[in-house]
Amino acid sequence: MYHERLLWPFLDRVAELRPGGRALDLGCGTGVVSLALAQRGFDVVGVDHSPEMLELARQKFAAAGANATLETGDVRALRFADGEFDLVTIQGLLHHLEELDGCLGEMARVLRGGGLFYISEPTRDETPLRRALRLVWSKRPRRCDTASDHGVETVEEPISVDELRIALDALELDFELEFLSHLPPLRRHLPDGAYLAVSRAVTFPWRGRRGDLVFVFGTKPAN
Repeated sequence: MYHERLLWPFLDRVAELRPGGRALDLGCGTGVVSLALAQRGFDVVGVDHSPEMLELARQKFAAAGANATLETGDVRALRFADGEFDLVTIQGLLHHLEELDGCLGEMARVLRGGGLFYISEPTRDETPLRRALRLVWSKRPRRCDTASDHGVETVEEPISVDELRIALDALELDFELEFLSHLPPLRRHLPDGAYLAVSRAVTFPWRGRRGDLVFVFGTKPAN
């Protein structure tokens, strides 16, 4: 749902601004975002540390009849030249790393002036309302499928939004943040559009500071 409502529209806009541009998907995993980039006409490179995930991504590309360069690599020490990409995407990667600076520094280095970037991550900066709702949910009878009710699936250590802001500011990047609250009981019962509207509404009082999920839309200033 977050892809369709937040990421895909952003990629569509970038594809119009940079038709046929070169895009880098860091922590590409099974290739969901990489494939979306390729389908929008980008020349795509996907980097991940897991050969198993990359093999699944190659199968996905083959099934879709699409092309990309998919390779193993260290997102903190990329092989690419400075300013090589028009767009860099980082989805659900940073919370797997011990620190943010290495990956973000490489993102900024390989992004050309005027290039754009997208980051989405779970955060540990939940809103007061979300904390109250979590307390209420914890007192409800448990279901066998509620193991993920306390946050986004596959979370290892949600990031600090303050640390993310500091790192991006230090790199002199322009960016906007959008926060959402993750509401598992409602997510199971509401259609995507209604759920997103509710999530935005309950996050609104803290919209510029905190939420369970953060989405970053940014630009590297032109030289």
